[in-house]
Amino acid sequence: SRIKLRFGYDDEYDKFPDLAYTNLKKLLITILNEKQYDILFISSVLWGNLIKDLKVNVETVLAIEDFMTINIYEKSGKTLSIGNFIGEEILRTNGFDKVICISRDEMQFFERFCHKPEFHYIPHSLQVNSNTFSDQKTIDVLFIGSKNPFNRDGIKWFFQYVYPLLDTNINIAIVGH
Repeated sequence: SRIKLRFGYDDEYDKFPDLAYTNLKKLLITILNEKQYDILFISSVLWGNLIKDLKVNVETVLAIEDFMTINIYEKSGKTLSIGNFIGEEILRTNGFDKVICISRDEMQFFERFCHKPEFHYIPHSLQVNSNTFSDQKTIDVLFIGSKNPFNRDGIKWFFQYVYPLLDTNINIAIVGH
């Protein structure tokens, strides 16, 4: 039997996922009408339709951490026709005032097709104060990821090409969900 992945939205991949449910949109409008906010920050284009036809004066900001069309394509077993998905993702992204991207490639892609938002590249980074941790180091390499296909591909690549070159005394931790 074929294994089906469940994402909380249409498992047949016949349309780009829309998590801006009617009740959620009504609640957002109620909250925004009760008090003036400066910024509405949305963490995924899957909720992008929350701002569609929004009649409240608030700056909208989208965080793009992953090109969702590619993730959905990978999860579909690479059987999805992605044209309409890309178009919908661009349409939703274009509805925002500002977009923050952690990938320069994704930012450049969306900048080519979106005329409205102001794009900002803010890569993931981690500054560690050595005084924060104990003097005894137990982990040399830490990878934080998820089931995202790019994270999985990255780990496979690391263990295939990098790990064999490392000293055998190196302690590696892989965490995430």
